[in-house]
Amino acid sequence: VLDEPTNHLDISSKQILQKALSEFEGSLIIVSHDVDFLLPVVNKVVEIRKGEVKSFLGGIDYYLTKREQAMADADPDFKTKSAESDIVSRKDQKRIEAELRQKKYKATKDIAKKIEQIEEEIATLETRAKELEMLLADPETYNNLSLAKEKNMEFNGVKEKLEIRLAQWDKFSEELAQIEKQFT
Repeated sequence: VLDEPTNHLDISSKQILQKALSEFEGSLIIVSHDVDFLLPVVNKVVEIRKGEVKSFLGGIDYYLTKREQAMADADPDFKTKSAESDIVSRKDQKRIEAELRQKKYKATKDIAKKIEQIEEEIATLETRAKELEMLLADPETYNNLSLAKEKNMEFNGVKEKLEIRLAQWDKFSEELAQIEKQFT
């Protein structure tokens, strides 16, 4: 028996649970309002409303179709009300999309900030490496052997730092791509 199993799950966790439940060969009782989650899982719906119990053999789509038919039969103005309900559904959809964007931002903001900082460091290091290359290419530098040695050591240090930062940039960029993939 599962009571609102998706309430505190993110999208990828919902998908994992959905797949596991779809593959489960036993019986399940799931209480949920998350229609998208239930679509591939449910093959029988039991509606309990105002003390009455009704069974619908078939999935969520079948249940929703039968329920809509019953409501239309009971209320001639149902189609007008249903159109208004679609407007609310669109509002709910926009709210869900906004929540998803917010979750994506929260999940990616720290790593995006790290990437931005690393990119700034890379730019600084690349600029310094070019300056040192020009200095080392100047014959005047070699008139002062201690200066040449110092600039050569600095150049090697800058190149080493640059390689480290590039590797970090690759790593964080891959992590960011994986996080963003969860939201598509």
